[in-house]
Amino acid sequence: GDIKGLTALMSRDAERVIYSQSADGGLETKIFNLKSKETTAFSLTTLPEKCAWAKTDPAVIYCAVPDNLPSADYPDEWYQGLISFNDSIWQNNLSLGETILLKSGTGLDIINPFLTKDGNYFVFTDKNDNTLWSLRLR
Repeated sequence: GDIKGLTALMSRDAERVIYSQSADGGLETKIFNLKSKETTAFSLTTLPEKCAWAKTDPAVIYCAVPDNLPSADYPDEWYQGLISFNDSIWQNNLSLGETILLKSGTGLDIINPFLTKDGNYFVFTDKNDNTLWSLRLR
């Protein structure tokens, strides 16, 4: 309750939720642990819509992260197409506190990400032209 601009994505094991909220013309991304009821800051600033939880490890999440986050009314102006991002792709292991850059400056505004059944590919769409892309992870 009372979180402006809330968007969220639950982990596969239903123990964690990544969420974002509007904050003074910007965006904050956090992790809520449903078991401990604790909220922690996420090490990257992005929208949960740009993330996909790993299939094999419930503490690992892959996210497209804007290289630059202009001041805006989030997430509304992004949904309306008034702003667009140039995303980089990151892997974050919440258990280890480890964040790894997988691909920088894609030139794409990534939406609808998911991992293939075998977990070897991060598949996504470019919001600008609806083209389908993938990144080999292993």
